[in-house]
Amino acid sequence: MEESSRNSSSPPKQNSNQLEEIEIPKEHLFEKPLTPSDVGKLNRLVIPKQNAEKYFPLNDSINDSGEKGFLLSFEDELGKLWKFRYSYWNSSQSYVLTKGWSRFVKEKKLDAGDVVLFERHRVDGDRQFIGWRRKNGDAVAAAAATTVAPPGGGGGWGQVHPFPSAGVPYQTDFLHAGCVFFFNTYLSH
Repeated sequence: MEESSRNSSSPPKQNSNQLEEIEIPKEHLFEKPLTPSDVGKLNRLVIPKQNAEKYFPLNDSINDSGEKGFLLSFEDELGKLWKFRYSYWNSSQSYVLTKGWSRFVKEKKLDAGDVVLFERHRVDGDRQFIGWRRKNGDAVAAAAATTVAPPGGGGGWGQVHPFPSAGVPYQTDFLHAGCVFFFNTYLSH
């Protein structure tokens, strides 16, 4: 009886606690295998020249101290925002990420041979993503799932991302900021 009373044209009722996955349209920019010096005491990541000039052109961005450079912001696989100082070192003729890089390496527990991935939002080109995978191809979910509370306590996820916290599904290829989760707010009447 219940089956016959259902109108086939009406949408099925949805549970308001059901999670819905939205894919973020991303453009893969490049990957960088990490060298021992990228994860060592130099506290910097060398960006290959062809990738640096194509995706992060410095043009005439000169800061107050007379150096070329600016801050680049990226979202990781958890939606956490990472800011890195990006500049050109005349001494080694290298494009580098400096300030903020060593903290990223420590939090993600990166080692030489691991690969860092750079992506950009297809619609909002100012929105960029950073991901990583282990040198053997295995992504370590425990390292990616660890969140560090900001100094002074409080906040964490809510300060960085407007949506409620939800687990990120394990991805066999690599971890990245490819999905945003939110609670479905569809209300049936």
